[in-house]
Amino acid sequence: HRGRDPWDDLPRIGRMRLLDFGCGSGAYLLRRREAGWSVTGVEPSHDAVVAARSRGLEVIEGSVPGVDLSDRTFDVITLLGVVACLPDPLTTLRALRERLADEGMIIVSTDNADAAAANWFGPDWPGWDLPRHYVHFTGATLTDTLHRAGFAHVRIVGKRRTSRWRAAARARYASTGKRRWRFMARHRDLCSVMSRVLSRGRRADEIVAIAHAR
Repeated sequence: HRGRDPWDDLPRIGRMRLLDFGCGSGAYLLRRREAGWSVTGVEPSHDAVVAARSRGLEVIEGSVPGVDLSDRTFDVITLLGVVACLPDPLTTLRALRERLADEGMIIVSTDNADAAAANWFGPDWPGWDLPRHYVHFTGATLTDTLHRAGFAHVRIVGKRRTSRWRAAARARYASTGKRRWRFMARHRDLCSVMSRVLSRGRRADEIVAIAHAR
């Protein structure tokens, strides 16, 4: 689960074609457009679509499957923090696989159900995010899902997120009233140390999968 930053895999030159699924108001699309990419977003929230379009971005309202992308392919497809929100992620990933160019790649990031913080805080861990999250992934289950969707050469990178520890400590304080959790939530450096020491390997706070069309 450890290794190079997944964003290092993104091509640095050329006019790459990006599809960001669940793009929100388009912050990531803007970054890639500034790098010279051709960018498109898909987003189910009407308000987010309006906000993204006000920034001059091409964003299609709806979901996949559902929206018509039948005449288009993309070099890179991203799902950043959205795969757990999908009622049927396998069906969506299979549909997106059909829109990926032969040499293309997909990047999927999500909270890690194997995270050390999830084990520490149990129901107070923010990554569960019920009922908004339908599915909770580990590195192994995300890898399996991507393989079943037709992707190849899946690689998982673990990321540490101090914010997950602070949010969990705040939730634990709210549920127990014990001051030690308030102390932890207020001290970012303490949470950073906890994440750095405990959120290693398969216990990382967040997992990012990088996979290829073939």
